[in-house]
Amino acid sequence: MALVMVLVVVAFAAVMSWFMLASGALQVQVNGNLRRSSEAECLAESGLNLATYYLQNPDKAAGWTFNGQWFWPGASGISLGSIAGDPASPVAGTVDVTVTSPQNNMFDIVAVGRAGPNPASRTAHTSKCRVIVQDSRFFLKAAVLAGGDVHVKDGVAITGDIQSNRKVTLDVGAIVNGVVTAMMINGAGGSANNTVIQPSDQPFFVPDATTVTDYRTYVYQGVTYSAKMLPNPKGTDLTNITLNPSPDNPAGIWWTDKTFTLGSNVTINGTLLVLGGDLTVMGTNNTITAQPGFPALWADQTIKMDDKGRQLTVNGLVWVGDGFRKGVKGSQVTINGGLIIANKINLDADTNKHYGGITITYDPSKLYVPDFVKSTAPVVRSVKIVTWTP
Repeated sequence: MALVMVLVVVAFAAVMSWFMLASGALQVQVNGNLRRSSEAECLAESGLNLATYYLQNPDKAAGWTFNGQWFWPGASGISLGSIAGDPASPVAGTVDVTVTSPQNNMFDIVAVGRAGPNPASRTAHTSKCRVIVQDSRFFLKAAVLAGGDVHVKDGVAITGDIQSNRKVTLDVGAIVNGVVTAMMINGAGGSANNTVIQPSDQPFFVPDATTVTDYRTYVYQGVTYSAKMLPNPKGTDLTNITLNPSPDNPAGIWWTDKTFTLGSNVTINGTLLVLGGDLTVMGTNNTITAQPGFPALWADQTIKMDDKGRQLTVNGLVWVGDGFRKGVKGSQVTINGGLIIANKINLDADTNKHYGGITITYDPSKLYVPDFVKSTAPVVRSVKIVTWTP
């Protein structure tokens, strides 16, 4: 009997010991799970903060290059460094961040934190937020942005949106594959996907001559350079010539302070600045292609197509003071990028209307010009958090 009692006590002790060991192991596992869950949540929220910072400062995003989006789109497997800056104590986990933009200046951020030393068994936590960003840089987000009236005529084809601070008139035969937003929209023509009336107290910011950067002096890769005056200082003609960047003008910026005429077979691999008047095109086979980070064409007043068969192709951002004038049917302006018309008198003046062909295709990959607007321009820089789900 005594032996039986001893065996019972030993068995009970063994069971209790096993239970205590199992309980301790379980507690360690629970504590580890709680710790990794907290770490995963911290990683996810850090991912939200990182994305918000990069939305304000896309040029600071490591490993990201402009790809046609105005914002950092996120990345997977982001490591957030080490604990207290100690390289020997890396953060055990990563975060995946995805950024999308449902509309201009509004961004949805999803961050998935993954905590734990073993990538195959990490604890995951998802956090989300929606923010509105007003950036200090100017990005053209439409095929055409105008400070005044825009008259889209038969023979004009626009792929992308139109934004105007006054009136847009759509003639029969005009083509607009995009959304037209203006304070007034007239005409039964066009093929716009949608039309939106813009409140008069919420105008678009349209860069004018006082807010656009003067590229006669510019910074390229941290070094300041001077643009070159056009080879013909009288501004009367440029023909049968190719202008390329050079070591002392690496962005290939050329300028004149007078009304200027393009003949035929002119290729400018850079920027043309016509600062003192109109740009008149009197020939064919003329092409301007901007260098990355710079506009393609700046014309203080108007662009004129002098006769039938006149042709100009511009790849990049075009800024013009007063739009197009004296175009003749059979002439053609092609813009691959986007167009800004600064002033209040645009394509619908009573005289000298532009009747030539205009084709504008919105291409954001050609519009990354971060210094286009002077830093003193009145553009707000802020982030507003609309929703936050930790």
